[in-house]
Amino acid sequence: MEKHGPSMKVVWYLSIIPRMKRLFANPNDYKNLRWHVDERKCDGMYHHPVDSIQWKKFDYEFPSLVKSQ
Repeated sequence: MEKHGPSMKVVWYLSIIPRMKRLFANPNDYKNLRWHVDERKCDGMYHHPVDSIQWKKFDYEFPSLVKSQ
């Protein structure tokens, strides 16, 4: 059998919304997922990757995604 043209790729799209709902449904997981916003130390030292310059720039550019402290 002779093939005509390149093979086709199949791409599956899995919606992230149901996964996020499941992650945030458990109160313990919710607390751990929100730690970087709710319990972050602001003492000028690096304790977590969220303290990096890139995260601070992201927080500055998208303030609606960050809980006001």
